[in-house]
Amino acid sequence: MGANHAQTGSGHHKTKRIGRKVGNLVAVMLGVSITAVVVLCVLMFYRLTMSMLQSECVSGTNMLAYELANYDGPEDKTALLDDLKQRMGHEFTIFHGDVRAYTTIQQDGQRAVGTRLSSDLVKTVLEQGKSYVGQAVILGEQHLCSYVPTRDANGQIDGLIFAGISMSEAFGQIDLTIVLSFLLGILFILAGIAVIGAYIKRAVSRPLFRLTVLAQTLEQGDLGLNQHETMVVDIHSDDEIGVLAQSFDGTIQRLRNYIGEISGMLNAIAGGDLTAQITQEYVGDFASIRASLNDILQKLNGTMGQIVSSAEYVANGSDQMSNAAQALSQGAMEQTSAVEDLEENALNLGEEIDVLSDDLADVEEVVFDEDDDAEDYDDDWFEVECPTCGADILVDDDALVDGEVECPSCGTRYAMELTDDEEEDDEDSEEPEA
Repeated sequence: MGANHAQTGSGHHKTKRIGRKVGNLVAVMLGVSITAVVVLCVLMFYRLTMSMLQSECVSGTNMLAYELANYDGPEDKTALLDDLKQRMGHEFTIFHGDVRAYTTIQQDGQRAVGTRLSSDLVKTVLEQGKSYVGQAVILGEQHLCSYVPTRDANGQIDGLIFAGISMSEAFGQIDLTIVLSFLLGILFILAGIAVIGAYIKRAVSRPLFRLTVLAQTLEQGDLGLNQHETMVVDIHSDDEIGVLAQSFDGTIQRLRNYIGEISGMLNAIAGGDLTAQITQEYVGDFASIRASLNDILQKLNGTMGQIVSSAEYVANGSDQMSNAAQALSQGAMEQTSAVEDLEENALNLGEEIDVLSDDLADVEEVVFDEDDDAEDYDDDWFEVECPTCGADILVDDDALVDGEVECPSCGTRYAMELTDDEEEDDEDSEEPEA
């Protein structure tokens, strides 16, 4: 999977592998199962062993009966019993009545000859004439035994024969079998745990660990693009883990392609190239990314077009404003010159007005200053008011005859004639002197 590594836990938190958990569970279940099987096998073996030992005891009494039926040796049958014990591994006894006459059982290093049968067995075997197979205490020691009554020539019960195995020896064999069974069970458990653990580690734990490391690497945003590395799960199996690994490979490759194309397009936009386009097929929810990017490019192109058009308009407007500013500057210069001329004309006009005002004052002083001079005027002079400037004008008869008067103040010429009222006023003014 390239050279990418990731922490297997968050911070200092230690995570447990699921393969180990499954392995531990399987080991426990396997141990319990094998232990239960061993226990059942031991119980079954115990019952089977006891049944087999009982069958052997029965076989022993049958063999002893057969040997006694065909026996033609000495009266002491101890040698016969010893030979049977050596061949079959059992204890043998011949009773006369309820007394042991010949036996292979020893007590304190001596054959237990002359000892008597227990009362319970006497009732069962000698009195009732039944065979007995089972456990019995013989001289203080537990035995698994078989008792069969013997009969004389008249068919009367005159004794019994015995074949048995000491339970201590039987339990020794059973205990050895149990120990061996448990040892074999433990070996089977360990072997099963080793085999299942190795299989789980190879088929489950190790692939899941690699997938976990890869997922944590992806969580950190590392797809190997900056390091120019190829991230591959490299898990090949025909189960769900294999399908998951293939999905991871496909997802990583798709994300690398998407991110690489988007990064290239954004770099092109940053470099001023707005002709870049999305060429890959975006599936699922990634389709909205393609639509959004294409929409962004379209709007950016539209915005840049508007900016270019606005820049052209601004450039044209700037030229027009420059021309207008130049024309305005020229007009301002011309207006300044005109204003200067106007000021000069105004100054000249003021000077002329001052001269006219001085002349008018002189005229008024000549005409109106002294009352005595007014009386000396001829009766042919008349005082009228100029309708234009309102100045008082003196006119004589000649002007009246001409019918036109000129105002010395404003220079206005206008027609004028003497009415009858004015003449009467003149005549009235002359009557006091008559």
